[in-house]
Amino acid sequence: MSEGWTTTKQNHEATSSTRGLAFQVRPVPFVIAGRHYELSVVAAQVVLKEINRLTTASSPSAQETGMRISQALSDGSSVHLTDTQARTLLVAIERIRLRSGRLPADLVPLRAALLGAPVSAA
Repeated sequence: MSEGWTTTKQNHEATSSTRGLAFQVRPVPFVIAGRHYELSVVAAQVVLKEINRLTTASSPSAQETGMRISQALSDGSSVHLTDTQARTLLVAIERIRLRSGRLPADLVPLRAALLGAPVSAA
């Protein structure tokens, strides 16, 4: 038998020894106006994808916002946003809502927080 090949019996043993494993994916924490909100990884990726669609001309902080969310997805840290980045996040969420006709349930509390968050002069 050549290297890298296994027999059916070996494959069965490998798969049966891994049965019962479960994977847990931690939610992505966002901090808006001092309050914590958790998004599923899928919802955070949807938002990140929409932020990456924004042009620099329309949202100058889109790249930084995307980098913060991407960093949180990779290392499990919290997403702390500046006021400008929070506005960019709201724009992305509104674009998702308008494009699909509805908003994923994970994004509803975050959208409400962003709409109600005090915005300082920037």
